[in-house]
Amino acid sequence: GNAIVSVLEAALYLQHSAAEFWQQSLKLCNASLKRSQPQWAVKYVATLAFLVGEIWAGPVPSGAKPWPPFDELLKNDLFEAILAATRDAQGLDLMPLADLAVGTVRAQVTCAGLHVLVLNKAREQLACVPSQALAAAGLEAEARSEAKHAVRLLTALRHLHGPDLLKADSILAAASRRLGAYE
Repeated sequence: GNAIVSVLEAALYLQHSAAEFWQQSLKLCNASLKRSQPQWAVKYVATLAFLVGEIWAGPVPSGAKPWPPFDELLKNDLFEAILAATRDAQGLDLMPLADLAVGTVRAQVTCAGLHVLVLNKAREQLACVPSQALAAAGLEAEARSEAKHAVRLLTALRHLHGPDLLKADSILAAASRRLGAYE
């Protein structure tokens, strides 16, 4: 399962527009996720969500018909499998969580379970962002990367749950203040 995501990343980067390729590849990912969730690394599941979101909402490659190259039913079924694969997953760190959240927003996923999962995992991750340990250890580049993904995650959360979320949730509000986002 993990290798197919790398192939899909390259295909999206190269603006591959063959609808049959995308449909069959995403059906394969969906079947693989349903059959063997534990064998998928969580970062690849999150990257898959991000890729589907980019395809759904991104620019149409030249000559691509139809676009997006998959229907709402396949998209929703795929995100249900993504939810199942990430529900109890370990290693859903800040970057993959931000990818999952952004993909969910861009693909206009309405799965309430996925929205709740992203919110709960975000609260866990954002409770200590930015990490003072990274800055103290002189790892400024890592601290900047962490902050970038935290802001991506906060932005996606605002789209999923509304702009008042930051006012209603003290953990997210504190993270937003620490990051200087949405003040």
